[in-house]
Amino acid sequence: MACEESFEIVPNKKAKSSVWNHFGFLKENDGPVNKTRVACKLCPVKTILKYSGNTTNLTDHLRRKYSKFLKEQSESTSSDAKAVTVTSTIFSAKLPHSSSRAKAISGAILQFMVKDLRPFSVVQNSGFQNLLHVLEPRYTIPSRQHFSDKALPELYEKKKTELKSNLAEAVAVALTTDGWTSRATESYVTIACNYIDKEWKLQSNVLRTRCLPESHTGVNISNVLREAVHEWNLPPNPPVVTDNASNMTVAAEELGTCLHAV
Repeated sequence: MACEESFEIVPNKKAKSSVWNHFGFLKENDGPVNKTRVACKLCPVKTILKYSGNTTNLTDHLRRKYSKFLKEQSESTSSDAKAVTVTSTIFSAKLPHSSSRAKAISGAILQFMVKDLRPFSVVQNSGFQNLLHVLEPRYTIPSRQHFSDKALPELYEKKKTELKSNLAEAVAVALTTDGWTSRATESYVTIACNYIDKEWKLQSNVLRTRCLPESHTGVNISNVLREAVHEWNLPPNPPVVTDNASNMTVAAEELGTCLHAV
């Protein structure tokens, strides 16, 4: 073993052992690489060791002089590896449906369906699923039945309660109604309300659209109006704004309210 300074340390490019992280071949001055001698990179004054094709004496050198340093380095590397593993686990684990993050995403999907009139089956579309996976890989999209049978009815009841509260505090309420026929020749009646809220702002909401298999007679329409008045806890005889059709006039009379024709 000798100590020299006038040389360059060249890494062993074919090395497989991690021992070579701390050693290299000698290249003295401008001469060729000497592959029979190696230098320790950790020694302040480079220690030269003989090399005959195995790393036994190199390992012994590290064990004698740097065992504590290498142990600390190994523990640090192990901690980093564990941190990477924990981080990977965190980002690969699926979000529970009960988590606040999953609930927020599911709520946003429902709002997308409602506001943009999208079918429940949109959650089965591959493009939509890919979009959600890119945005949040941990999120699992609920089934269409979840949105149709649970999420939407719950949202409806919530909004209905809020609207009932607003109508109860309204300064004035009036109804509008009209009958119409779908492309499938099915008859419907839609009822909406216009009201002045407690802050004196004009508000409008659709209360119901009901299929009317029977004819659009004044009596039948008045029954639909009466049901809406009862369901939404409205004053018994609210003013009704509609067209001047004879059946609407009869409906207003049956309801015992005043009719404003437009």
